[in-house]
Amino acid sequence: MFRQLSTMWLLLVLVGTSVAAQVPFPTLWKSSFDVSPDKQKRFNSTATLVFGANEDGACMLRGSDGKSIWSYSFKDKFGVGSFEYQTWNERAGVILFMEDADDASTKVYVDDRTGAELWRSNRIVRFGEYSLDNMLRSNVGTEGGTRCL
Repeated sequence: MFRQLSTMWLLLVLVGTSVAAQVPFPTLWKSSFDVSPDKQKRFNSTATLVFGANEDGACMLRGSDGKSIWSYSFKDKFGVGSFEYQTWNERAGVILFMEDADDASTKVYVDDRTGAELWRSNRIVRFGEYSLDNMLRSNVGTEGGTRCL
């Protein structure tokens, strides 16, 4: 009797939880990027910002309602046709757009909340066969006991 009751109880619990698990999540908002984000599509750790980018432009949406905070093409904003690499440092609140071409290399850092340009450089340092980690472990570039690059 006890075994039948416990089996029945387990069956009811499993059926009840599987039915409850079938309920879909509600859609809070639906939006789209002003650019077609094939390079970057992600949100920050608190889901307050949603970032999308491709080689030609970038866009930031507000996570609470999907409204566009900023959006631009790289050609119009920075005078650069495209950026092959994009990196978002959430803790610093900075996005790096970088193009490393043989004839013209460009790095542009922007504020993630405003899209404003913070800093730009046309110089990209290449370490060749040496990685930064190897340089820090070696005696190359030391001066008076302080390591420098």
